[in-house]
Formats: sequence, structure tokens, C-alpha cells
Amino acid sequence: MDDSLIATTLNRDLLAQGVGGQLAVQHWEQLTQYLRRALSPRHAALFAEPNPDPERGSIDWYASGTGPAVPLPQLDPAAAEAARAILMPMVAEIQAAAEKLHASASEGERFLGELLRLALEIPDRGAIRVRDGVPVLAPWGHTAAGPGGVRELLVKMVPTPVAPMAMVGAPVAAAAARSGPVPSWGQ
Repeated sequence: MDDSLIATTLNRDLLAQGVGGQLAVQHWEQLTQYLRRALSPRHAALFAEPNPDPERGSIDWYASGTGPAVPLPQLDPAAAEAARAILMPMVAEIQAAAEKLHASASEGERFLGELLRLALEIPDRGAIRVRDGVPVLAPWGHTAAGPGGVRELLVKMVPTPVAPMAMVGAPVAAAAARSGPVPSWGQ
């Protein structure tokens, strides 16, 4: 399937994220190749291909498929929820891969892990676009410029599993076990 334009962003509206003088967005090919090998082609396809135009001060973003790539906030609630159900596990898996690389003894793997972590930065929920039911990020590796820019917006959207509470017994039995016999008042 051919790639087609899904968005154009202006550099003045965004802050590109990078490390060591390298912007995450400049490493699209390296990041997507790693994701394709380590996780799946779906994970790699999550990141739209950036095509910067320094003269215009903009980036054109390309993704597979045809038709519109609708920003998540513009979808009806059912379609938005379906897209989040696909996206959130993928983000969690990419985040876990980034953390694993970041913990490596290899400097190159640590650098790749940091780039991968920064690639998950998006300026707002509108950067999550949906084409034919499949989420794609455009822009990625950027936060919003100016006041109100939020870091780790996409990562914060991933639901954190909550462990069920363990039942430890009735409160009186637990108190009695800690302090000895329960006094009988009024006898």
C-alpha cells in the first residue's frame, strides 16, 4: 500500500524532542526498523513518516493507506474508544521496549531507548490520528510549544493496571490477632 499525506505541522508550533543533539524525528527509519524487528510491523506503522521542509518551516507526515486520517478528538466516542483499545497496548509495549534498551550495557542501545521514549511524545490528542480504524501518530517526537505544553501525554493515557485488594480477614479477627483477647465490656 502506498503512503499518503495525513498531516502537515509547522515547526513554530512544536518543540522537537531529542537527546545528544539528535532529534527523535530524525531517526524515523532506525526507530521503525527496530520496532518492526522487536515488536511488529503494526508497532512500526504507528509512527507516520516525517518529511521536513526547512524552507517552509514545516513537516509533512505520511502513512500507509488512503482516505482521511481523522484526529482522535474528532471521532465519535465508539470509534475513539476502539482506536484507544488498539493504541494503548502498543504504547505500553513500546514504552517497555524503550525501558529495556535504556537499561542495556550498550551505549548504542541506551541511546535508541531514549530516542524511542522521546518518539512517544505528542503535542496533544489530535496527534493521534485514525485511518481505516488504525491509529497513527502525526506529529510524534514533539511537544506543544509555549505555555501549557505537556510531557508524556501519550504515556499518561495508558491505563495503569490496579491490583485487586487482598482480603486479610475480618477486622475484629485481625485486631484480636495483633493485640490478644478482645476485652468484654460491661460483663
